[in-house]
Amino acid sequence: YDLGSTTQFFNKLIQRPDPRTAKPVDTNLDGVPDALVPQDNFPANQNIVSLGGNSLSALGNAAQEVVNPALDLIFSTAIGNFDLTSFVQALQRVDLADIQAEPTITTLDNRQAEILVGDRVPIRIIDVSAVGGGGGAAGTNVPRATVQFQQTGINLRVTPHVTGTRQILMEVHAERSNVRPASVDIGFTFQTQQADNQILVSDGETAVIGGLTVTEVTVSKSGIPFLVDLPILGKLFGFTSQTENRRDLLILITPHIIDDLVAPTGQ
Repeated sequence: YDLGSTTQFFNKLIQRPDPRTAKPVDTNLDGVPDALVPQDNFPANQNIVSLGGNSLSALGNAAQEVVNPALDLIFSTAIGNFDLTSFVQALQRVDLADIQAEPTITTLDNRQAEILVGDRVPIRIIDVSAVGGGGGAAGTNVPRATVQFQQTGINLRVTPHVTGTRQILMEVHAERSNVRPASVDIGFTFQTQQADNQILVSDGETAVIGGLTVTEVTVSKSGIPFLVDLPILGKLFGFTSQTENRRDLLILITPHIIDDLVAPTGQ
């Protein structure tokens, strides 16, 4: 698919006067030609192009059809107006991406706003306290269990500031965490992806935070019981497999300036 020819294609869809082929016409009936009309207009009843979700095949794979929003992505890329939101939605359609949350929040200038989407996981804490014995006897250590809650999920903190040029300077803290059992009997481990930065964007512009990559390696061992544990010969009765999963987290933030409403005169 050659995107280099799209300029000529879309210019053909929207006719523009060409001084070499245009015909002068009088539009205000004053006897003086004041406009140019191109001579190669399309007939009024001609179907120039038909873009439908079931009529366009996937690029590089003619057996797979493109459906919205992937079709919107191809169309917006072709006309030079790349839509990042359509790109993410297209990846989600083919199970290459998963939208974790789409929260919306309103705040004042220079005031922090926070969004929490997730769970509070109870964590058992073992505390050893000394309990004194009577008659000067040495104290005995008695374990005591308490519970603390740890927040997991998506945490987004934003402090916006509107500049004199109506741009938005944001201090952003973005965090995504999840909990999983530890490999040894010590409780849980928390896997966290976190970013802290400052972003300057225009009103309605989308800022992207990327580079938050997590790689998980899982090693599993299978084989005949007892025989697989034999020294040297154990490899003949079993095998070891390794699976690597890589996840990239993208955070898209689109701020909008909400102007104060002006009350009518006299109210």
